[in-house]
Amino acid sequence: MRALPLPRSGREGAAILSAGRASFAAAAAAAAAMPEDSIREVYPPKAERTPKQDESDFFAPLVAFYAQVVDRPVTRWKEWMDSVRAKNKLHYYHQRFRRVPDVTECLEDDFICLYEAEMQWRRDHVVDQHIVKIMQERVSYCRTLEGENYAEKCAIPVQQYKDVSKIYWNKYGDLGAHGTARKCLMKQKHQMIAERKAKREAKAAEE
Repeated sequence: MRALPLPRSGREGAAILSAGRASFAAAAAAAAAMPEDSIREVYPPKAERTPKQDESDFFAPLVAFYAQVVDRPVTRWKEWMDSVRAKNKLHYYHQRFRRVPDVTECLEDDFICLYEAEMQWRRDHVVDQHIVKIMQERVSYCRTLEGENYAEKCAIPVQQYKDVSKIYWNKYGDLGAHGTARKCLMKQKHQMIAERKAKREAKAAEE
């Protein structure tokens, strides 16, 4: 890049400055004399953040009516409720029931103990149902997330779901819609007897 030559004397420097000022003043005067439309064409106005709706749109009045009549009151009500709840925070806790004796520990004529054991069994049944449902949701979520690789990536959730389902079936299977704690106890007793019988038969076959 070639450097500009320096002025030889003070008169030459003053002449250069005066010429620059004159050219700048001429450019400013020309810009002021330009019509406003040409300036807008060269420098378009900055776009607004929210574009204006087209007045010819048929749904524009409906959208505006919905925003004024439905959306704004609901939004104001929600903001007011949030402010009230922020001042008065409520703490929710899960209700914890004291564990009571099982059906096997109750006497035949102790109806209060039997009733408490029955209610405890029903609560445990609901909790076990939710556990199985949560494990099933984890498996379905993993399959959706992994896609074709779910057999490899979702091996652990699938195995956990199988174990939980097996335990649930061993405890509550074949009880029907009217299962009770007494029926569940009888089912487990018969299952235990069948397992012992199968073990004795297998041992006798080996001998």
